[in-house]
Amino acid sequence: MYCINCGTFIKEGHSYCTNCGRKRVDIKPLEKEIVIEKIIEKPYEKKASDKVIYILVSVTIIISIFLIIIANSI
Repeated sequence: MYCINCGTFIKEGHSYCTNCGRKRVDIKPLEKEIVIEKIIEKPYEKKASDKVIYILVSVTIIISIFLIIIANSI
């Protein structure tokens, strides 16, 4: 069975999702298809740490290019 909140596989006998902690809910087969569709359609949520990494990488690249230009002009 899969968690209806995050989509993580829940092992048989477990009452809660090991990923998000949501209580396991036994649902009918038709409802399972709807839940799976919602999990698949759920867009990737960017975290603040992802944005910081992108900014740091961009700044590093810009500084590297700047230093290369200065080194070649000397």
